Amino acid sequence: MIQINNNNYKCNKYKDNSCKDNLMPVRYLNTNSWFSFRNINLGRSYSNKDQGTSIYKYKSIGQASIEFVLILPIIIIIIIGVSQLGYYIYCKNILAHAAREGARVLATTNSNSLAIQQIQKNCNDLEIQMLDININPFSEINRFPGGLVEIDISYKYGGIGDFLTIIMGRDIFIKGTCLIRMEC
Repeated sequence: MIQINNNNYKCNKYKDNSCKDNLMPVRYLNTNSWFSFRNINLGRSYSNKDQGTSIYKYKSIGQASIEFVLILPIIIIIIIGVSQLGYYIYCKNILAHAAREGARVLATTNSNSLAIQQIQKNCNDLEIQMLDININPFSEINRFPGGLVEIDISYKYGGIGDFLTIIMGRDIFIKGTCLIRMEC
């Protein structure tokens, strides 16, 4: 049982130390030292103004920082994954649009060089040297009005900063295809 007159415990409510439920340990602090607890907020502080001492109720500090450090790599991986997926969808959309435009030019002009120029013009946001363009049938002689022409575009996708190539250990290819009837 704790005695009220003991010097290690003081009541922080009444001067006559008559409260037995609110006893808290007294911390006597040396305010002349180079390090003082008075300058640091360690949680809820109670002051005993009679003797000029403070009573601190210690809490665990830094818990939120530790939790943030533990969760930070997971958050970074999620952000990188979402950005990679967004860039993949963006590239897929560009290739589909370029194949459609190249097929339209090919169907109206029957010229491979004009179709390839149109495809490269539509893929100006991508690296042109990573594009592989296939026209089937390739020969202009084998095409006739009403016949089908297929344009396949494949793009070597490594992700932003070739991140996916490093992770997967192989190249990833995105394809864009368009099938159209010849008009001339």
